[in-house]
Amino acid sequence: MSEQKLNITQQQSIRLEFTGNWFIDAGILGFTNLMEKVYGWSLEELNNKIISESDKVYYGYFPFGYIYDHLLQQLEKIKTPYKEEIKNNMHKIKESFMKTISNNFSSSSDIFNATWKKIDLLAKEIWIERKVAAIDKDVEKFEKKIKELFEEHKKEKYKKLLENLKEIKAKKGKTSKKSIFDVEEQNQVKEKLKDLRQYLSKLWEQKTDDEAKDNFFRIPISNEFFTNFLMFNSSCGYKEQRDGFKDLIDFNINNREILGKLDKTVNKFLPSESDFPNITYTKTSTETLKHRLRYLFVYLLCFTYAFENFEDMEHVFFYSSDLEFSHNINKKLRWYKKKVNLKDSNTIFKVTWKQIIDLLVEYKSSWSLENMYIIKYRKLSNKEQEGIEYIGIPKLQASILLDDHIRENLNHNIQSKSKNFERNTSWLLEEFIKGESLYPIILSHINLVLNKEAKLNYYASLTSLIVEANILNFRFKNIQNKKVALFSENHFDSYKSLINEIKEDVRYSSYSSSIIKQISKDKEIKERIARELLSALKARNKNLFLNILLKNLNERKELCSNDNLNNWIFNKIIVNKVSFEMYSLMLIMNLCEG
Repeated sequence: MSEQKLNITQQQSIRLEFTGNWFIDAGILGFTNLMEKVYGWSLEELNNKIISESDKVYYGYFPFGYIYDHLLQQLEKIKTPYKEEIKNNMHKIKESFMKTISNNFSSSSDIFNATWKKIDLLAKEIWIERKVAAIDKDVEKFEKKIKELFEEHKKEKYKKLLENLKEIKAKKGKTSKKSIFDVEEQNQVKEKLKDLRQYLSKLWEQKTDDEAKDNFFRIPISNEFFTNFLMFNSSCGYKEQRDGFKDLIDFNINNREILGKLDKTVNKFLPSESDFPNITYTKTSTETLKHRLRYLFVYLLCFTYAFENFEDMEHVFFYSSDLEFSHNINKKLRWYKKKVNLKDSNTIFKVTWKQIIDLLVEYKSSWSLENMYIIKYRKLSNKEQEGIEYIGIPKLQASILLDDHIRENLNHNIQSKSKNFERNTSWLLEEFIKGESLYPIILSHINLVLNKEAKLNYYASLTSLIVEANILNFRFKNIQNKKVALFSENHFDSYKSLINEIKEDVRYSSYSSSIIKQISKDKEIKERIARELLSALKARNKNLFLNILLKNLNERKELCSNDNLNNWIFNKIIVNKVSFEMYSLMLIMNLCEG
């Protein structure tokens, strides 16, 4: 089927597309990322490959690419003087595989078997180094294991191996903590280690399906996310890893009971089957998904490839309901991380956000942003889950963020302290996207400024307060105005008017509230008034706030007659029952600025 020309309907049915389920879609994106990482294919090239030679993609390119990448990761963890040599060998094996996979095959099983021969060569490279490392860790334990499994071997090469092990042990010293990979130690046992590697290489090539020895030859791949899943389970030997991998691609529920259900074994974001509340009613069966998503477990196995890792130990994934859009966003995230060498996830969001908006303009639609999520986790394992966040972007926030000026003023980290915040700084844009109130952040920030613990970020604070005030007013008016029905003709355009009101309010309030600076030329007096006003505001005592304000204004007669200031105070604070706190804080902020 994969070699035949397909009609348009068939092509559409096998192209990679998101399903609407975010963790399955993360797997689809991860699969796309893996193919791009190993083979350099774009999303379009991958889809063309799937259309023209689907079986080769899933039974050839995927298993080879997946294990190739994981073994490279394993190699980075191994301390060996042969690291570059092994990398070069693995690259040559990859080139050989690319030639092999270009041949014609009669079935998907033939493709997989031909691919596995190349995987076998890859695995041998790392397996040998892992076994040599085991000798370094515990010579006696390794020697005992060899005797236990290969006691029937009486050939000279086997005897020589045992002699080598003992000599290495003697050179190292029974209680020595030095590694045989240290330069001076390596020189002493170099020839012995060479003989050992050669012996292990031949041992690998002579392996059989003997169950007792199968685990000794297991492919050394590990993954904390899939600790107990098929080939990653430490109890699975070489043959079971190979057969399990094939069953996974085949979606072979009959052979693998573990494939018959969806729970935390295959995705740590899910509870275990026993934790599902409806467990007595029905099993979490994958049978219904089998016909719709033939390669479901291929995608789920690639789940972690959807996330970008940062040195602050966060794993981040930008998700929308469109594969191409999500792929482009996450690709830019990786590119900027590498290019700018940014380590902190919050910092890279600030850099990447402009690219997100640029893509939205390119797509000529705001729906992608309205349906986009930031999914983050710090740690996921069988025993603990830490720092999981699902950050959705509601239509209101999405509409406001499309305005360049507002977005840029919110795209700041500012210093703040509050029991609600883990860090001493808050990224305003992220809190706004989460739907969190920005007012307490700015209140804390102003308090730090008055205490000389922070420098005032004026425009970010001003914009935050005005955006929140106008959103509160907008929601209040919609509740009060029964004419604004859910499906009225103005419903979907209503946020445009809100954005215009925010921008107009920024111009009006930034000028009018700044007039309060004229209350005194003495900086200490202004700070004293600011502290008194802030105390009243923290107590949410509007009358006390106004009494303090009017008392001090009366001492400056020219301010009492300033219509701009008086009208602004009357409209924004005195008669305002919804958002007076935001505008009150603007006055305090202006007194802080000097």
